[in-house]
Amino acid sequence: MDEKEPVSGDTPATWAAEGVIDGWRDFADRVCAAMAWGAAQAVDMCWSDADFRHWPLGDRAVVSALQHWALTHSGRRVTVLVSDPDAMPRQHPRWMLWRRDWGHRVAVFQADEAHRADVPTVLLLGQNLGLRMLEPLRGRGVWSRDPVMLQRWRDEIDVILQRSHPALPVTTLGL
Repeated sequence: MDEKEPVSGDTPATWAAEGVIDGWRDFADRVCAAMAWGAAQAVDMCWSDADFRHWPLGDRAVVSALQHWALTHSGRRVTVLVSDPDAMPRQHPRWMLWRRDWGHRVAVFQADEAHRADVPTVLLLGQNLGLRMLEPLRGRGVWSRDPVMLQRWRDEIDVILQRSHPALPVTTLGL
């Protein structure tokens, strides 16, 4: 992480136009900071990952930020793209409980078999901020506030979303 880019007590609005993510802990810290900042923004969110195991979705601070975002920004949505959604309920039970109440604002999609390996690790907050992991094995990535870069990332996700299907239903139908 850049010495000029502290995460604690800092908000993405004060981050430079782009920077480096150095490790999964740094990624998790930046996701928390981005979600806290995003809670005050009227933006749609897009999350993409193979399984979300490194994301702090179950952290109280993240769920609290999502709750604030949901209550203050009606009509905004979260789109989630995942390769394998099976572990999410075990890894992030607090987020799953929050999603139960806000399922009408959160759409989860599973990539089709042919594209599961192509699902990138990306967090997008509208056209304002994005985080992307480039080296998942080492936990290295970048973040950007450049709208052109964010649109490229969004377009890449949209291609996979077009070939995906709904996943993780909020309720289970049955007898």
